[in-house]
Amino acid sequence: MMFLRMIGGFEVLGAAGLILPGLTGVKRHLTSVAAGCLAFIMAGAVVVSTMQMGVKTAIFPFVVGIVDLIVMSGRKGWK
Repeated sequence: MMFLRMIGGFEVLGAAGLILPGLTGVKRHLTSVAAGCLAFIMAGAVVVSTMQMGVKTAIFPFVVGIVDLIVMSGRKGWK
């Protein structure tokens, strides 16, 4: 149970890392780092979802992970 709360906390921090640098204009290069970290978390979510509940439940984290990778590659040169 504590592990799930920790992962949820990391996801909230990652979401803040995607949004806040663009809003504040401070350290905007961290957006790509946050997106990469979230993609890593989503890869784990795909594996766990597939093992526990089947492929259908793993589709959403897979799509979110792909979107995170797109954001990461698009924001890589952002300064």
